[in-house]
Amino acid sequence: MIASGARQNLQKLFAVSLVALSMTACTSSATPASPTVIPAPTATRQPQSAAASSDGAGSQAAESALLAIRDRGTVRVGVLYGYEPFGYLAPDGTIKGYEVELSREIAALWGVEIEFVQVTRQTRLRLLQAGDVDMLAAAVARTRDLEAEVEFSQTTFAGGYSLLVNQSSGFDSPEDLSGQAVGAEDALAFAALQAYQEDNSTQFTATEYAGIEDAVAALASGVVQAVAGRREHLMLAAQEKTDTLILEDAVMPESYAFAVRRGDVALRDLLDLSLQQLNSAGKISPLFTANLYGYSADVFPALPGESELTLATFPVEMAEPGALLERLRTGDPLRVAGLSLSATPAVFDGQPIVDGYNRAVINEMARRWNVSVIEIPDSVENGFDLLAAGQADVVVGVRPSLNLLGVYAVSEPYYARGLRLIYIDDVALRGINDLEFKPSLAIPPIDISRDLIDDNNGFPQIQESESLEDAFEAVTSRGVYGVVGDEYTLYLMAQAEERLKLHPDRYRASGYAMAMSRLDPDFLALVNFTLQDMSADGTLTRLQEQYFKPYLPEGEELEAYELQPWPGDAAGYLQMGY
Repeated sequence: MIASGARQNLQKLFAVSLVALSMTACTSSATPASPTVIPAPTATRQPQSAAASSDGAGSQAAESALLAIRDRGTVRVGVLYGYEPFGYLAPDGTIKGYEVELSREIAALWGVEIEFVQVTRQTRLRLLQAGDVDMLAAAVARTRDLEAEVEFSQTTFAGGYSLLVNQSSGFDSPEDLSGQAVGAEDALAFAALQAYQEDNSTQFTATEYAGIEDAVAALASGVVQAVAGRREHLMLAAQEKTDTLILEDAVMPESYAFAVRRGDVALRDLLDLSLQQLNSAGKISPLFTANLYGYSADVFPALPGESELTLATFPVEMAEPGALLERLRTGDPLRVAGLSLSATPAVFDGQPIVDGYNRAVINEMARRWNVSVIEIPDSVENGFDLLAAGQADVVVGVRPSLNLLGVYAVSEPYYARGLRLIYIDDVALRGINDLEFKPSLAIPPIDISRDLIDDNNGFPQIQESESLEDAFEAVTSRGVYGVVGDEYTLYLMAQAEERLKLHPDRYRASGYAMAMSRLDPDFLALVNFTLQDMSADGTLTRLQEQYFKPYLPEGEELEAYELQPWPGDAAGYLQMGY
């Protein structure tokens, strides 16, 4: 697990309390407590009971809410009426906010009306489970505990607890504030500081305040050197106090997402597809900026590909949670596709490099679950067919795309793979945009390589080749100016010929994930939690350095791919001996 002691108690506290701290309500002038050097590792605040948090939610839905939305022509969305900037009742009686406007755009995309239903943090899960609302757009934090209660869409806002500092302070990260006085906007922010120092060599001298305004006033007067608070609170504070800024590295990251009833993977996946389509249409960024105090939108992971599915055609099968976990518990092996495992790979084939990493990741996951593994060879091309036929449980090394939504579930990405440009060292190529009127060669993945050249040159002269040996011959014999393709393939070419030079830029690096049945959200949760923990404890970075770094050109550093763990505890929920 990612931590113990203070962090576990804190994560449960976040997951079950989720107290609404209104920006306008935090005006108490109470005298703060004396500054406290946060002790480690003992937690000082006890979580509420899980029973109090679930409020009756968590049972499996009987059918997808998509059926009711189609029949009535209306989607019912549960929103908070008093949590600006996500959902609030404006003076003119209208409902406004970032998640409110996102929901309106989704309803318009679906061609249905929208009905907003007021919920509170205490009633929202119960109303969702009872079917009084189809979905929640109510600042629901994606936590491990709530994964057992609902299905989450992709992240709509990267929130959590961050630090506000004066622009002139010179502080660039939380570590820079070690030994400094930090004001916490409330008890949860204080606990976030405590959890952060438990995982890092940082010791804050912290004071808990009665609200964000008191904490910011302490910053302005020099009593504290930073303020810890929820990111959305700090965004407003930074707008009002313009000589401040929010540090990029959060103390406790925590993401908001839309939530639907447990088992309703159809509505979950349609929401993901709709968010992707709205982003591609350029509609999410303006909504973010308009509602989040003028800030630029968070980076939204746009997926490639296309989908023809709509509200009317989206598959509505309900989930069968726990099916694979039960089989694994009884001793059945985990069947893994997406591997080549060729004893005689083609020259310059980069797949064995990726195979080595994927095998190591899967074997470490299986070790943590105490299960055995069956690797299916020659399953790179037909991995999805094996998954659909029930002959594989998971496909590794999958590039997420829109056409997978509604067909398979896809994990959090756990490594990145991109394109590179290679050429003879005495050829003066300044980059991918320097191929105007110059013969170039696109190799696998050909569609992405060709598109990269096309997008960066007005008059390219692109050839294509599936043969990696032919591509090597073409570039070394000066038949083309440069070759664009998979970075691992080009690493091998560069090692085979010292005259070849890799351009330092890495193009269109994309996260790669694992695919599995969309009807088993429990297994998806187990995979995500395990990957997150392997990232948090350094396992993924160590494996990337072991399998990828030896192929990098001399002097280049590996860009380690890290995942952000969701707060909460997974062990009791999954019961995999994990």
